[in-house]
Amino acid sequence: MTTTYTKSLVSDFGGNLNTVQLRIEINNDVSISPTCLAVINIADDVDIIFDSALSGPEQTNLDTVISSHDSTVYAGSIFVAHDSTGNISINSGFIDVPWDVEDKKDTLFTHTASSSEIILNISGDYFIHVEISIEMSSGNSRSSSVARIMKDSGSGFIEIKGTRGYAYHRNSSQGTNTISLSTNLIGINKNDKIQIEAMRLSGSGTLTTIPNSSRIQIELQE
Repeated sequence: MTTTYTKSLVSDFGGNLNTVQLRIEINNDVSISPTCLAVINIADDVDIIFDSALSGPEQTNLDTVISSHDSTVYAGSIFVAHDSTGNISINSGFIDVPWDVEDKKDTLFTHTASSSEIILNISGDYFIHVEISIEMSSGNSRSSSVARIMKDSGSGFIEIKGTRGYAYHRNSSQGTNTISLSTNLIGINKNDKIQIEAMRLSGSGTLTTIPNSSRIQIELQE
């Protein structure tokens, strides 16, 4: 049975409320077990609807979330970057792909030029698209490469399942290919980190990334 807790827009939120963001903030708080189904604002009433009742401590934790609520509208915020330098050796072990040119970086993203890590400063759902262009710069051994999306939620980077992409490189004259990766990043927590890794999967050809041909785009969804 659902349970509704009614708050005051003026008294509890100071008149500033982003209903979508508040729901995300509540559901990302591990100290609140029930799921927030909706936040509805009509006049001064803010109805926060859960799939079950909150305990006393959970109600206190809800008040804490409300007091630190960020009402800024971040949906549509975007990070776009590319690797202008290229020439990264793609060998038999996974290697991070850096982004040395930031084409667009909204405030909810933290990234240092030439770093492979991108920090997502707001909880929510994101869409990510990546293209990694790799060539066989020398050799005639048929080779293949793989790239993947990684996430670090505080315990080290782990692979996001279902995000691998592959490319085939025949020889040095027919060895250029692009790996394309796209996925929805659901339930990202504040300060999660994202990076891209690539490696040579088979063969012994010399594989390198191509300058100005690898790019990444991350966007916060509604």
